[in-house]
Amino acid sequence: MPFRNPGRVVDIAERLVFCVKNNALDLHLSAGLPPMARVDGEMRRNNVPLLEHKQVHSLVDDIMNDKQRWDYKESLETNFSF
Repeated sequence: MPFRNPGRVVDIAERLVFCVKNNALDLHLSAGLPPMARVDGEMRRNNVPLLEHKQVHSLVDDIMNDKQRWDYKESLETNFSF
């Protein structure tokens, strides 16, 4: 079962490496859940702690463009490819 660890730094590169190694098509990052990847049409949880809102924000902020940042700020969600 995933656990909370708000002090742990979560690296987007680690999550992307997990996706590549597992032939994942999507990476899903949501506060209150561990990172998840879509592999063969099924969602697979990464074996890491649940993400806090600040962790999700720090993971995606640097790779979003201005419109995506605005959408995220307005609705606390966004969908984009990288």
